[in-house]
Amino acid sequence: MKKGIITLLFAAVFMTSCNSNSNTQTKTVNNERTVAGEGPIISFVETKAELDTITSTEGTQCTFYYTNTGDQPLLLSSAISSCGCVKIDWSKDPLMPGLSDSITISVKTQQLGNLMKAVVIKSNATNEPIVTLRMFGFVIDKKQNTIAQNIPNYEKDH
Repeated sequence: MKKGIITLLFAAVFMTSCNSNSNTQTKTVNNERTVAGEGPIISFVETKAELDTITSTEGTQCTFYYTNTGDQPLLLSSAISSCGCVKIDWSKDPLMPGLSDSITISVKTQQLGNLMKAVVIKSNATNEPIVTLRMFGFVIDKKQNTIAQNIPNYEKDH
């Protein structure tokens, strides 16, 4: 009887291991390999933007592009900024597999000097459910067309 139980146990393990990967299929979307059945996958072109010099009275905006390289709809559930001077424009509609969309971030601040703003994007993506988008730049006062003397120089290599 012991031999019968051991034989059944080995047969069950063997059959389970043989079938575990038999239905796995891969596909390529935008040069990224994904495994079928992975769910929504978010792929950003860039997650950082260098904005150079910005005037305090005009502000600026930056657009971040992303694609759903998964096999199920991608839904962005929230976009939270690090400051009240940041406005975020993003789609609340599901993004179907293979399609692309964008997030536009506008900044208008009176604070002169180095600028670093972050926006946290939350989604149902299986690869990165939380992504942080960052903007860097330098804010000057357009009225005076000068930079305040007590503000250190902006260095591009953050």
